[in-house]
Amino acid sequence: MAGPLCLILLGASLAGLLLPGGSVFLSPERASSILGRVRRANSFWEEMKKGNLERECMEEMCSFEEAREVFEDTAKTTEFWNKYRDGDQCESSPCQNEGQCADGLGEYTCTCSEGYEGKNCELSTRKLCSVDNGDCEQFCREEQSSVVCSCASGYVLGDNGKSCISTEPFPCGKTTMGRWKRSAETAHSGEGPSEAEAGMQEQSDPEDLPPTQSTLFLLPFNRTDSSSKEDTRSLVRIVGGQDCKDGECPWQALLINEENEGFCGGTILSKYYVLTAAHCLQQAKKFTVNGTRRRRRATRRRTRWR
Repeated sequence: MAGPLCLILLGASLAGLLLPGGSVFLSPERASSILGRVRRANSFWEEMKKGNLERECMEEMCSFEEAREVFEDTAKTTEFWNKYRDGDQCESSPCQNEGQCADGLGEYTCTCSEGYEGKNCELSTRKLCSVDNGDCEQFCREEQSSVVCSCASGYVLGDNGKSCISTEPFPCGKTTMGRWKRSAETAHSGEGPSEAEAGMQEQSDPEDLPPTQSTLFLLPFNRTDSSSKEDTRSLVRIVGGQDCKDGECPWQALLINEENEGFCGGTILSKYYVLTAAHCLQQAKKFTVNGTRRRRRATRRRTRWR
């Protein structure tokens, strides 16, 4: 008798497993009515408990005051609150050059390292070689965002790390011979000194030579009629200063126009670049930069660059 009864109960159990899922699972409404949970915020003992970050702000949305109860420190609460409300603005590491990032509400603030400034510390305030040669008297190079000065052969670096002190009687670039002081008339004619004048060169220190005060012109013009009004359109820019002795100013260049006439000067910056005045480029359609080239006087040489 017991055997058939067990078989009947077993069959009923297996049949219950084959029933459709709708009879097994409850609807969300019925499940919510059965599995209800009392919110902690509405608990009677909520205010009596110590602040808990997970309970206050992770399981539920919290206010600044509730977060303040957890940290019990305004600075730490503000740091957490800025990230809690709109995410971490410093997550992308916007501060450059080892700047420190501080997150804010919808913004961030970079505290820059020494030598940098800007919103993202992207601007360098250090005086590198591109600005006044880094204050180096001769050579300048950049190493790890700093300036390192050096000197040519015949010089040693001074105690200040910028200046160069001569160690030889005739180092490269040092002026040791006197210069010939040409007159304004000679400058107007464009000719060099005569042999007699060349033999009477003054052996004076170049530092003692005063700058030229007279009005000099690159191209000669007719001044026979002093009473007539000069045609200012034929005059070229005023020049002045001192003549540079052969070999002492290797950076100087001469601009020659299509008629093979020198019309402007320049400064050699590199193998490919020469610095000159803007108005010089408006005076000729084609021009050549020259040096090591004899021009009017035997002692003046310039190097030809094309």
